[in-house]
Amino acid sequence: MMLFLTLGNIVLCTVQWLSGLFRQRQYGLAMNRILRTSSFFINRAKKSLSESVRRPSLFPLGSSSNEKLEYEDDYIKISSADVMYEIDLSTWTSYTSYLESHTKLPGPEENIYIMLEAKRPRDVEKFADKALAVPPAHRVNVLKHGCPVAWKSAEPFGIILQCSFGRLVILTDAFGQGHLSLDEDLQLIRIIGVKTKGTPQKLVPLEDNYPMYKSEEDLQNSCIQDELTPNSNLLQHSSNTEETTPIISNKYSQRNNEHSSDAVQSFSKSSVDQDVNAKEPSATSNNETQPFIKKPTKPPNILVYCGIKDTARIFANIKSSLEMVINTEAYTIYHLTREAMLSAPWTSNAALLIVSSCPQLSTDEENKIQDYIHLHCGRLLSFNCSIDSKFSNKSVDTDTRKNTLIQFKYGNSGVTTFRGPYYYTADNEYAEVIVPLDQGSRAEQKNMNHDQNKKCLVLKTCGNGSGVVVLSQLLLERDPADYATDSESFARLKQANADRLEVFRDLLTSLGIDTSPGNIPALTPCLLLVRRVGLKESFLNSIKHRLRDEVLKSKNISLKFVDNYGQETTPSLLPVITSVHCDIQTQFLRLSEYWQNLKTSTLGQVVFYTDVIPTTMTVFDGLIFSVPENIGVIAIAGRQTKGKGRGGNAWLSPLGCAMFTLPIQLSVGTKLAQRVSFLQHMVSLAVVQSVVTLPGYEELDLRLKWPNDIYYGKEMKLGGVLVTSTIMDTIIYASIGCGFNVSNSNPTVCINDVIRLYNTSHPDLPDLPHLSTGQLIARTVTILESLIEEFNRSGHLQFCQQYYRCWLHSGAKVTVQLDQPTQGEIIGLDEHGFLSIQTPDQKLLSVQPDGNSFDMMHNLIYVKST
Repeated sequence: MMLFLTLGNIVLCTVQWLSGLFRQRQYGLAMNRILRTSSFFINRAKKSLSESVRRPSLFPLGSSSNEKLEYEDDYIKISSADVMYEIDLSTWTSYTSYLESHTKLPGPEENIYIMLEAKRPRDVEKFADKALAVPPAHRVNVLKHGCPVAWKSAEPFGIILQCSFGRLVILTDAFGQGHLSLDEDLQLIRIIGVKTKGTPQKLVPLEDNYPMYKSEEDLQNSCIQDELTPNSNLLQHSSNTEETTPIISNKYSQRNNEHSSDAVQSFSKSSVDQDVNAKEPSATSNNETQPFIKKPTKPPNILVYCGIKDTARIFANIKSSLEMVINTEAYTIYHLTREAMLSAPWTSNAALLIVSSCPQLSTDEENKIQDYIHLHCGRLLSFNCSIDSKFSNKSVDTDTRKNTLIQFKYGNSGVTTFRGPYYYTADNEYAEVIVPLDQGSRAEQKNMNHDQNKKCLVLKTCGNGSGVVVLSQLLLERDPADYATDSESFARLKQANADRLEVFRDLLTSLGIDTSPGNIPALTPCLLLVRRVGLKESFLNSIKHRLRDEVLKSKNISLKFVDNYGQETTPSLLPVITSVHCDIQTQFLRLSEYWQNLKTSTLGQVVFYTDVIPTTMTVFDGLIFSVPENIGVIAIAGRQTKGKGRGGNAWLSPLGCAMFTLPIQLSVGTKLAQRVSFLQHMVSLAVVQSVVTLPGYEELDLRLKWPNDIYYGKEMKLGGVLVTSTIMDTIIYASIGCGFNVSNSNPTVCINDVIRLYNTSHPDLPDLPHLSTGQLIARTVTILESLIEEFNRSGHLQFCQQYYRCWLHSGAKVTVQLDQPTQGEIIGLDEHGFLSIQTPDQKLLSVQPDGNSFDMMHNLIYVKST
């Protein structure tokens, strides 16, 4: 019987092997006919994507009639196009493994470029379960069969891969069999043969010694493995005694002569062992052996492990929160994949491991984490993970459902967040309660070290030796929008986001992580960018008479126009480089998206772009009166270190914020010049319309708050506008400063958060892609130009009709603080753009925006005293 079964298995395996060879031969023959002359399209046959769920292509493929069927079986359909489609990589983002100096593989057949189109599955868990059902020996990882060149992060997701013909055939067969893995929760739609041009944009600068993928073997070693090898950043402890805690298993307590009892005692006093990012050796005293640390050549690593489902998105979310609360110059944040978790030597070079919401870690994963804590003096911050029970008693809170929205007290603040279904018990002398279960105020540390059997939501304890662990049922590591399923919870969480980040910062500080702000980024030169032929020359000629030694001086900042890099940038001198191409790759702005969305005749056609600048509001101080009316300049910043708001308020911009200054000229005879206060309302409306006029985005709840703020709903600010103006002769010179949150979820809320909430709330609709700063700045400027033209034709009443559709105040009851409190009702804007309020005795009051602020929380309008 056993012999019969064995022979049967051998026959079955042989048949499967031969079938695979036959399929690959047929696929190879079909693609070989197409490869050199046109693009090919590889789709799964019959059971793949229906038209109802297919996302738009990453480039226009024309009508389906242009596709010719070349081969089809039960698994794969291969078609050809009339032409070879070309991808401009300048609009894509580079993989860190692909450099401009990347050496192509020898031979034309080894230089095939394919584009993988993918989408997020609607049921992530079902998709992940199906992927895990494929035996490991049968799984084919895309990135192990080619060199990843570039990617796009919005749906449809895209990856450009360089591979050999043989590897392409393997990928095709695995795609048809459902064995192809992208290492993320992405469902592959199809594979397309393409050619490429241009260079993808880099998100992070690469160091000179960064390893390049030069061979197929190199492709199997991920970036995380290269970066996490042991080096001189590590603490070397010398000790001769041992002490364990009751919750540590015997596996680790049997290791003698590893760590001193001093390390455990120091933790009991709530101090953590020497920081791994210390720069110099510790001084010794009393002949005691101290940790010795060589000066590191790279920042130590903070590793984030998110399990195996939806990992890329979760990691990006956690990284965004981390970057708000740690010194980003002191650490490098890495995504620790499951493969790297189990194989890469990361345990010896990690300043901290964060594990996020992994309720069912495997035994191998838990053992690896315990080794890191107990054998490598590691630091762990765990959020509602199964590993928690290895360090503390963990019990189900029967009164709490999974991921319940709660408010807890922390110091003097009430913090709203989601919590997991468990609580911990501080049942040993090394345990410290950080947030009690009863949600009282934070306990004093000195009273908690010996407080036994204390129930809590956040607990700090230690491993054998001097490893430190913080366990949290409070889900603080991700932006709260990740958990919100409706607008009410979304609003509550976003309003408490700053408090969430403060608690998150405190937990990291308790683990010895440097949470200082770090240094302000260095200022960068300005790039003069123009797309229209001859416009740059016209602009430079118009200001030539103002230049002295190529410098245009002004009170706040002088502009020095130069051909090339080299001039130092200072707060008072901004080099303007005039010889760069309009589509140059910049650190924070995709200029190609800006130009694609700019449809103006004048405004925004001459771009002054700077990665880092104190503020854009002063850039045009010296030339605003010299630029002709038919040349529209705009200053755009990636980051501002001293942004200006209304009332002189300072404003530090985060990454992902759209920021620009736009000068405009108004002839005094125009209708807008006669009612110039309307200009700030136009800019605010243009920002809102830049989003809600896009197809599919009409229902996003973006609103306007008087006089110049952009809001989501009624309580969360997305951005604001500042307009200053002066008159000379018959021209009003206005300078518009605008900033609004596009992709920066922290510290408050951004437009892409609102899009994410909409997608979650409408699962039956195709997901709306996230938007970018360049796209929305260009659309805002385009719409603003149209609004100005329409206002000058039709007057303020028609504009007000559009404005009232978005604003928050119609019919609101308010109190005006004049000589005495006066009740009234907001009825709209008056003929000059000021707020019009009607009192009970039918009197109309106009409140000017300059020097006033409107507090929606209390329905009060304050008039600042002069």
